[in-house]
Amino acid sequence: QNIHVVAAASPRPRLDGHPISAVRSPRYGIIRVGAMQRYPIKETVPAGCDPKRDAACRRVPRFAPFIGAGFVFASARFVKEVPFDPYLPFIFMGEELNFGARAFTHGWDIFCPPRSVVAHAYLRKQKPKFWGALQRSIGAGTHNSLQKFVLPRVKHMVGYPEAQAISSLAAPTLVGHLDFYGLGDARPMAAYRSYANLDFAAKRHAHAGWCAKGDRPPGFEDAVAGVG
Repeated sequence: QNIHVVAAASPRPRLDGHPISAVRSPRYGIIRVGAMQRYPIKETVPAGCDPKRDAACRRVPRFAPFIGAGFVFASARFVKEVPFDPYLPFIFMGEELNFGARAFTHGWDIFCPPRSVVAHAYLRKQKPKFWGALQRSIGAGTHNSLQKFVLPRVKHMVGYPEAQAISSLAAPTLVGHLDFYGLGDARPMAAYRSYANLDFAAKRHAHAGWCAKGDRPPGFEDAVAGVG
């Protein structure tokens, strides 16, 4: 149902959201839909939604400003048009901004489902993590050092002032192939900054009021009824 709703609202929709944390049993790594009955459901309920008067308002996907890899559902066209960037190995901090900006400027609209359909056992203290694998294979501190090295690629792409000059980067190759793995030309980056309420010069991210209220974001006021 969610797919039909967002497909009617956008020619390039994608559902995205951070899965809720599954904490009851460490036996589950990635929690599949069938196991969701074991865990509490998190719902995205817009401001002004009164389920007693209008139950349907709880089942409507909402526009969202960022993309996280924990839950992504879209047409396979997305992988072709906005492919994973191989020059950001093991990126963690900055992933949501990178994918959100690239998807938006390529003309994709981001929605979050009104109801969690997957959960993720985030801690799993007894299980190895990818950063641990890096440390074991290369050396202690490898992950943090690698993040510090590659993150300026994202900052250069989206427009952080201090990362615009190539000479300010650790290596000029950090901006390589951004013509293919960078922003799109369907929408300007300035529109995404306004959409997500970002100020890179002031290092400020104000809360997007439309997102908290479940409203349509600026520029999307004419989206079809039932979305946002």
